Amino acid sequence: MTTSGQFERYAEWWGNPDLQWALAKLGVPERPYWHGEHGIVPTAKRIVALLRGAHRLASQTDGQRKSAVATGSPPASAPPAETRLATPAPNARHSTSIFAVEMLPADNGDCLWIEYGDPSRPRRILIDCGAVSAARTVASRIESLGAPSERVFELFVLTHIDADHINGVLPLFGNPNLNVRFEDIWFNGWHQVGRFLGIKQGEDFSKLLEDPARSLPWNRAVTSKGEKHPAPIALSSDKPPPMFELPGGLRLTLLSPSADQLKRLGREWRQVLLELEPGKAMLGRRRPPPPVTDFAKFDLEALARKSVTKDTSVANGSSIALLAEFDEHAILLTGDAHADMLVKSIEQLQRERGRPGQKLKLEALKLSHHGSANATTIPLLELLDCPRYLVSSNGNIFSHPDREAIARVILHGGHQPTLYFNYRSPLNELWDERVLRDRYGHKAEYPSEGKAGLLVRL
Repeated sequence: MTTSGQFERYAEWWGNPDLQWALAKLGVPERPYWHGEHGIVPTAKRIVALLRGAHRLASQTDGQRKSAVATGSPPASAPPAETRLATPAPNARHSTSIFAVEMLPADNGDCLWIEYGDPSRPRRILIDCGAVSAARTVASRIESLGAPSERVFELFVLTHIDADHINGVLPLFGNPNLNVRFEDIWFNGWHQVGRFLGIKQGEDFSKLLEDPARSLPWNRAVTSKGEKHPAPIALSSDKPPPMFELPGGLRLTLLSPSADQLKRLGREWRQVLLELEPGKAMLGRRRPPPPVTDFAKFDLEALARKSVTKDTSVANGSSIALLAEFDEHAILLTGDAHADMLVKSIEQLQRERGRPGQKLKLEALKLSHHGSANATTIPLLELLDCPRYLVSSNGNIFSHPDREAIARVILHGGHQPTLYFNYRSPLNELWDERVLRDRYGHKAEYPSEGKAGLLVRL
């Protein structure tokens, strides 16, 4: 190898933000001698410029520089045992900031750990905690952050009161030893839906948030000083979707729920709470579809065309759905929001942004309701310019994701979309079949063998 080639490798490897980010995830801080005025990377670039001409590195596009994480370049140690780092997309950012979504293993539910900003000191938000096992995983991760002063989240969002989103919340928040601080907590409890009705009843998480001994923040972003109870996180019928900016520059735009959906939740509050009981969930168990035995006859077009049964779940309709944007990258975090509500809000948002009729550009969409057929519709997908689709579920109980939903993503989710699953299961591994990938051009990413959880860098 030539001398210039060796220094070029220094510049491309140690100057690669993907590698810096991966090292930061492993707790390896950035060294001052890497990027200082006379550090390894700047010096290597100057030497390469002298030996080969300054145009050599400058002429390369970001897409031509291969990620040290995705290739066989000098690796850091493996990612955390429970979560695999997904292969970065070809257009992944090459700035020094990060924006990453980790689908933690939460059985058939959601638990999203999101980091953004400086990779050595990232800011964090947590969305849902859909299993007791997820609470243990989150607690362990929080403890690994170090001293209590480091255990800070800008926001926790409980999208709605559904078992596969809330089951781990009380164990997590009830853990007295975590010493974790949330700057705000978004959750629509009884006081938020009850203000539309005037009926009084409590529920466990609301009581925990109201405990004066805990002094937990609750819907601070929308609550005026002096209000008796926190205001609801909801869309207004006469105003555009509200946008909130978190410290560090992460912007969150609310796309669901509407006030009418919260009003309906209030009317059926008692029944919705009963649905949280494990026995009730098991009554809704669905048989998995039969295995595919002849892929030559496996017709995605027919699956995608199947009629959509409207989601009538009151709890799902009350889901908090957010468009998260940072550093020119965006992901739509849907909870279990209804497809028609998302369509309406996206169309309104694009009008407000002066882009009527244009597609909403995303880096990723977290499929609503774990890839349910009634939550992933062609009208929704056709509003988006999106290359990546995330599915959080192990397939238990409800056999998610539905084949109809994935067929629609493959056929209507843009050119050669990539599917990301936080479990490999008998229900979703068919999308990795070579014959299907060759025929339709999509890609599929899964956790490492025997593991669960997937981290996707935007």
